[in-house]
Amino acid sequence: MQRKKWAKEIAERLIKEYGQNRKESLEPFDELIRTILSQNTSDVNSERSYKQLAEKFSTVKALATASLNEIEEAIKIGGLYRQKAKRIKSIAQLVLEKYISLSFLKDMNTDEVRKFLNNIDGVGAKTADCVLLFSLKRPVIPVDTHVWRVSKRLGLVKDKKSKKVTREMAGRVLEKLIESDLRYDFHVDLILHGRKICKAQIPLCKKCILEDLCEKNGVKNKG
Repeated sequence: MQRKKWAKEIAERLIKEYGQNRKESLEPFDELIRTILSQNTSDVNSERSYKQLAEKFSTVKALATASLNEIEEAIKIGGLYRQKAKRIKSIAQLVLEKYISLSFLKDMNTDEVRKFLNNIDGVGAKTADCVLLFSLKRPVIPVDTHVWRVSKRLGLVKDKKSKKVTREMAGRVLEKLIESDLRYDFHVDLILHGRKICKAQIPLCKKCILEDLCEKNGVKNKG
């Protein structure tokens, strides 16, 4: 099967199975903080910690001038709260002192946004792409641990010479395969599939809606 047609079939099956799970769109600064809080925790605890933080500190200034103890207490339910609190306070201070807000990111192109965010201490490729996708509505594919694992198993993350790519390269490789209007749902639904079926330790292959499309099972796709 031709690779782009194969990739589209994967995306469409995932959407049919899991639906369109759209998040509330936030301002770039708020999405940046929400993404940091989502790291290494469940969606439920992540959203609860973000809601508690936003209710207690409703502006960049309030967050930047809050004590670490106050921030830690607000986000404690999300785990790794000491590490996250330091990162959040540092980012809030940077934004307050230099930019007031991050709304100017809306006027920058995708590569410029990535470069700007990746230059902030503690902000990596996945976090930057989450801001691009969820806040700025750019058709990018953030690569978290689930997207990386499932994409590798399926055989999606290879270059034109069928060589394996790094996690840092994976988003751009996937974006070449997945049509732009499918990327948001593909990203979210691939995560859901990774949590429910294509698990890290014991994937439930016999229950997988993508079993017949998986290169792990000998499927060959070219082009």
